[in-house]
This record gives sequence, structure tokens and C-alpha cells, in this order.
Amino acid sequence: MQSITFIIPDLLPSPAAITENDLPDCQTLVRLLARADRKTCSRDYYQLLFDLFGMNIADDADQPIAPLGYFAESGAGTEYCLRADPVHLSASGEGVVLLDNFMIGLQAQEAGDIAVDLQPYLDEVGGRLYTPHPGRWYITFAEPPRIQTTPLPQVLGRDVSTALPAGPDRTRWRQLFNELQMVLHTSAVNEKREKRGMLAVNSLWFWGLGTLPPKGHAEFDACFSDDPFVRGLAVLHDIPAAPLPVSAAELREQAGAAEHILVSDDRARQYQSYGDAPGWLGYVMALESDWLQPLDSALRRGRLNRLELSTGGMMFSYRRRHQWRLWRRESLLHLHNH
Repeated sequence: MQSITFIIPDLLPSPAAITENDLPDCQTLVRLLARADRKTCSRDYYQLLFDLFGMNIADDADQPIAPLGYFAESGAGTEYCLRADPVHLSASGEGVVLLDNFMIGLQAQEAGDIAVDLQPYLDEVGGRLYTPHPGRWYITFAEPPRIQTTPLPQVLGRDVSTALPAGPDRTRWRQLFNELQMVLHTSAVNEKREKRGMLAVNSLWFWGLGTLPPKGHAEFDACFSDDPFVRGLAVLHDIPAAPLPVSAAELREQAGAAEHILVSDDRARQYQSYGDAPGWLGYVMALESDWLQPLDSALRRGRLNRLELSTGGMMFSYRRRHQWRLWRRESLLHLHNH
């Protein structure tokens, strides 16, 4: 019988602007979380995934996020790989704030044209730029830079001044950071975008350096996510991986006979990072109607054995028998505190 592990980083807590009166009718979500068994897990999305795949990652270096994503998107491994995502840095009263492609809206042709302009400067550090997606870029190396970086999700919508590359090669890489900004300032792509009133790509954010890590031990036999890092973990462990379906019905159809399904959906993260309360509310409504209500129905009919949902450093595990925990009633706004 099937079980599903659903990873939704930053679903909870709700944005600060949300009040009890703002919440949509999400009775299924509240009931499942209130009545489920609970245990703590890593609040760090990437560490949680490494834990679920039974992988030991050294804590004195970057988490190898880039090589796993590159593996999924290119179909090839590489000696060393670094994410170099296009971003917009904006000076504000809170410092230099970073916006990613969720806000920029860069297109594939624009990304390719910018990459041509930047490549000569990356040649100087032995790197090759690869742009498989407008918002996800990679640099591959034969020899790695000696830097430690900060994951982009940790700086979305925040001041980046204390999060620039550290480590023995930090001076050269901070210099490169500035050089690329000067190239982007004169980019024809950016000139056209600004004339259309669109945000320019005025910097790259370096993060997730490493090589493909050794395999761990995973109990999943199907994986669905739009995040290439997650799909890379699955492919590394010989687990079939596919993009996130639009609904639970499509998920179960695509999963076929798979018994333990991993689903990772990181869309709530952008709404939280940018304080987009309406976006978060819309996401919760779609999660309720398109995913949780059908999965709850499958649990009640005995077609699904277990639904796990992880968010906010908690793993909620719900089985059919938990529906009778009628005394457990909580508010969505308070669940993350338990």
C-alpha cells in the first residue's frame, strides 16, 4: 500500500501579516496536521533531504547542492560545480537586498545572451557557465575554488552584505563578484529590460559548491519535484524522478505501483521570502483542494497507508486511524509552535 512523504519548506508559520480571519477554508490541512503523530526534523530544507536519503554531509563546507542539481539537469556528473544564479541586488534601508528570478522573470534567450558576455571572466577562474533554466545557472570546474557560500534561499529578500563568499579564496571571488556586476551593468539584455520597466540581472549569487556525494540509503521508489536538487538525489540513488504533478490525482496516476513516494514542493518559500501574503493564501487553498482533500479521501478508503508532511522543522505523520483523534483541534496559525 502506498505512502507519501510530502516536503513543503516554509509552509508554516504563516506570513506575519496573516490573521485568523484571513485564513481560507483549509479544514483538511488543519485536521491532518493537528491529529498526526509528530517528530522534529531539520528546519534546513537541504539537510532534511540529505537526512531522508541517509547521507552524511560534512558541516565544515558547502552542502553539495549545485552538483546534484547539475546532475539532474545536464544528465552528467562533474568534478566540481557551483550554483551562480542570476539575481537583482537593490539598495534599501535594510542594506543590499537580493531578489531572485521569481521577481526578475528572466527568459531563456536572455539568459543565454548574458552567459556569452560573462564567460570570458569565468575563464579566468577556470569555470564554465551552464544555463539550463533562466533562474538556475551553474559553473563547473576542474579544480574547485576554496570558498564557503550562503545558500540563496537564506538571503532571498534580505541584506546580503554579511553573506558573501568566505574562505581562503574569498578575495578573488569577491573581486569576481564585482567584475561581473560591471559587465552586467552594460549588458544589452539589461538595457532592453530596463526600457521595458523590468528588473535587470545585476549580479550572480554563488552557492552550493561541491562534487557528487556518496550514495546513502533511501527507502523511496518514486520522486516528484520541480527542484533539480531533489531529482538529482533521486537519480543518484537510481530512483525514478519527475517534475511535480499539478494534483494528487495526477501524482497517483504517474506513480503507478510505487509504494513510497517522495514529493517536494518548494513554492511556498518565495511567498514567505518576499512577504507575499496573498500568494501564500492562494498556495494554501490550492494545496487544500488539489492535494490534501484527495489524499485524505484515499486514506479514508484505505488506498493510502500513510501521509507524511514536513514543514517548519516538524514531520507530521498521518494514518487512517488518526481520524478518530477528535480531541485534537488546533489553529493553522499555532500548529508550528507544537
